[in-house]
Parts: sequence; structure tokens; C-alpha cells
Amino acid sequence: MPKRYRPKAHEQMKLPFGTFHNNELFSNHWLENRLLLEPEWDELREQAKEVLNGLLKLWKKESVRVEKYENEASLEYAYIQPVLSLLGWKIIYQTNVRGRRPDYALFLDDESKDAALTAGKSDLKFWKFPSLLADAKAWHRNLDRPALVENQREYPPEQIEWYLNNSGVEYAVLTNGCKWRLIPRVLSTEQRRFQTYLECDLERLLKECQKTEGVIEWSSIFKDFLLFYLFFGPNGFRSIKDRLPLVERARKGSSEYRLGIGRDLRNRAFEAVRLSMEGFLKFAPNNLI
Repeated sequence: MPKRYRPKAHEQMKLPFGTFHNNELFSNHWLENRLLLEPEWDELREQAKEVLNGLLKLWKKESVRVEKYENEASLEYAYIQPVLSLLGWKIIYQTNVRGRRPDYALFLDDESKDAALTAGKSDLKFWKFPSLLADAKAWHRNLDRPALVENQREYPPEQIEWYLNNSGVEYAVLTNGCKWRLIPRVLSTEQRRFQTYLECDLERLLKECQKTEGVIEWSSIFKDFLLFYLFFGPNGFRSIKDRLPLVERARKGSSEYRLGIGRDLRNRAFEAVRLSMEGFLKFAPNNLI
């Protein structure tokens, strides 16, 4: 079994967005402050509202069923695939990576999807074209616990890591329908294996949105949905004009913020040592000067 890491208490603090858990993928400061200044935050609001309305209709129909589906395939067909489609992804289901089968390849457009199909689902060249891959589990499946599935041991984070490393795709989504995690392939030095992701509790988010009674655009929960829409849908992975994809701006900005905090703490520590030394030297009873 792979070594498991237990985050420190302060590292498990959630964002003010109550339906989200940012576990070291981005800096909370970037998500809470800088994201609101990115052009997508305003440009895509109307589009996001239309998608949310579609998801609420889907949830109204499926919410009484999701816990009763007895296998992953039924849940995927009735709920997970429609969520991905409503977000705007072009989907190829039941893919292949070196003989193993992640559930989905997700594409920004039909052109990249067609190019992948031309390469062939069993050819590694196929994976040059998706922007994400995704894998789904049963509704009650804990995403952090190993389980026996058809006499095979599955540990979802390790499984996703294998898919990412062998496909070369930069990001993956791991979901049980209720919780949705965005997971990167490449980790920085301070980010930890199996413990770096952005997670949305989509069940809770949709239930909260239902309570707004038609005034969703003015509610604070709509900020949560915008976060989900931007980082779990294709718009967060598109390059527009001279912009890097939003997800890359978020990682770059978060890294710069962390470096800045580190430099500031180091400078403060040096200054504290300097002042302590000066005080020690100047203290008359020490007879040092």
C-alpha cells in the first residue's frame, strides 16, 4: 500500500466557499482574491447560469436515485455523463491507457475529439488530444480509501496518478458523483502525492442552489458554482487570445504568492535575529560593548 500522508490541521482549512476544499492545489489567497479579477469571472457568468439551470433540472430528476444505483455504470450513464456534457465537455467513454481503462477522455471541441478517434483509442497518440481524463466511482465510494473491486485492490488516488503519468494528460477529474476532485499530474516541491487537489461537494452545492428560489445570481452560493464551472469545465482549460488557460494562471499565481510569502517570512526572521543580537550586545550588564 502506498505511503499515506496526513495533512496538518492548518492545511485542511476550507475556503470561505463552503462547498469547496482546496487541498494545496492553489493558494486560497489566489482563489479568494485574484480569481475575481480574472476576465472569465465576469465574461462567463451568463453562460454559467444557463449551465446551472440545466444541472438543477438534472439534480431534481436524479437526486432520489443516485444513492440507489447499484453500480458505477448506471450512475455514470444517468448522472455523471450528463454533468460533464452540461459543463461543455466533448466526451469519449471507456478509453484505454496501456491496457487499463479510465472512464473518460474530455475534449475542448469536436476537432480534438475527432483527431483522437483518428489516432485510435488503443494508441498512446490518442492522449495528445484530450485536455483532461476522468474516472468515476460509485456514489458511496470513499475517494481516499482502498477497496476490492472484482477481486482487484483499488486506491482511487493511486489509480488516477497512474492514468495521468501514463497518458501524459496534465489534469484528471476523480468523482463519485457527489464529490468532484481536480487533480494535477505535475506537483511542485511543496505539493504532496495523493494530497493535492481541488474538491467540490457538488451534492451540497446543488442543494444550496435549490434554496435560492430563482435569485441565484445574487446569492453567495453562485460564487461557489462559478468556481466549479470554471475549474471543472472546459473554459478553465482554454487558451483565449494571449491568455494562458485559467487553471495555469491559477497555479502560476499561487506559486508566486507562496514564494512571496516565503521570502517575506525569511526576511522577517532575519530582521528578528538582527534586532535580538543588537539588543543583546547593547544590554549594559552583558559588558559586550
